[in-house]
Amino acid sequence: MRNHQLEKKIIKIDKDIEGLNIAKKYLSNPEEIEDVKVGLNRERQLMIFGLYEEDNQSRLECLELLLELVGKELLKEEQLELLENIKAIYGRRFPDVSKASNGLNAWLNFVDVTCEWIQNENSDWAKLIIKSI
Repeated sequence: MRNHQLEKKIIKIDKDIEGLNIAKKYLSNPEEIEDVKVGLNRERQLMIFGLYEEDNQSRLECLELLLELVGKELLKEEQLELLENIKAIYGRRFPDVSKASNGLNAWLNFVDVTCEWIQNENSDWAKLIIKSI
């Protein structure tokens, strides 16, 4: 994916900031730690802008793909293919890099799709029906 390295850097900065928040409680230099956090947050924000700058175009492309699937039952293989296609369109693994969720449901929520998951008695994999976009 074209933005994989950028995603990894943002996730690393998030973890660094989390660590600094913990360190601030135990160390005697909270002002210096806060300065480092501010710098990391600025760097992170610039990366976020770069990561999400193509989202409007990617969303349109993704909606075109999803429109063809409205009302159809999607089984495991089709769901996995759809997930990979959505990730390829957006060029990243996570819909929101600040959250650890990167499954199909997370992406469908990100794109603002109404869908229904139907438990399949013959499988432990639920069927997906895209209701509306």
